[in-house]
Amino acid sequence: MQFTFDPRKDTANLIKHGLSLSDAPLVFNAPNKLTIQSARGDEARLMDVAMVELAGVVLVLCM
Repeated sequence: MQFTFDPRKDTANLIKHGLSLSDAPLVFNAPNKLTIQSARGDEARLMDVAMVELAGVVLVLCM
């Protein structure tokens, strides 16, 4: 699967969270990820949580 995103949103996410949207496949493709329901208002959403290694550091990321 190919991931695409707006470069301006990527920059904003990098500033706000310290993570690039280009790292999303690490969580999306993680074999150990946990997918949970994450309601936002009336909209049903799914959130993936996974431990991934990024630049030699193990992180728990939610996407």
